Amino acid sequence: VALCAATATAGFQSAALLSSALSIPISGIPVSILLGVGIKNTLGYPDSQFKPGITYSTKTILQGGIVAVAAKLSFFDLLTTGSHGIPVVVSSVGVGLVT
Repeated sequence: VALCAATATAGFQSAALLSSALSIPISGIPVSILLGVGIKNTLGYPDSQFKPGITYSTKTILQGGIVAVAAKLSFFDLLTTGSHGIPVVVSSVGVGLVT
């Protein structure tokens, strides 16, 4: 988990530096993904040691983050669309939590 967190942090910091240097918005998410791919393909790491944490990070933590973002977006959509959107929001977030 620490390896994933460090890679994500480095990716977001790199994206921020690139964004300010190039004066264009660059998301930290693809930079973090590319950094992770680069680390795995060049430096490598022992799968037996890091695989459980990476699996936990890509399944549980990532899915939880996606559900949290969806819930936030759904909440703001709910405020703009009114109470008739509640069943859609509840079912969408519920499906995200279950899968």
